[in-house]
Amino acid sequence: MTPEEYTIFQSNQQKGSGGGGGGANGGAGSYNIKLTKAQFEQYQAGGYFNGLKISATQDGGDYVISMTEAEYKIFQANQKNGGGGGGAGGVAGGVAGANGSG
Repeated sequence: MTPEEYTIFQSNQQKGSGGGGGGANGGAGSYNIKLTKAQFEQYQAGGYFNGLKISATQDGGDYVISMTEAEYKIFQANQKNGGGGGGAGGVAGGVAGANGSG
């Protein structure tokens, strides 16, 4: 993901977009996030799931993660804070570094 794509991704997260990696409200305070295997691994390495007890199911090779509203807020805070202090700098830092701009 390029830095530009990551900026769009973050914007979509704030809007509650349900695209790949977006948080779609699953109803009744439930949020479902669908990630490719690579995205899921990046998020884990970036610490985006720190403080969360998530369980992922697989859907055609993609991971689907269900979260409560409270868990989703922690997930979003972890994204903004680069992994909630326990990760490897977050995906944004990793992408910027990989592209020579960070």
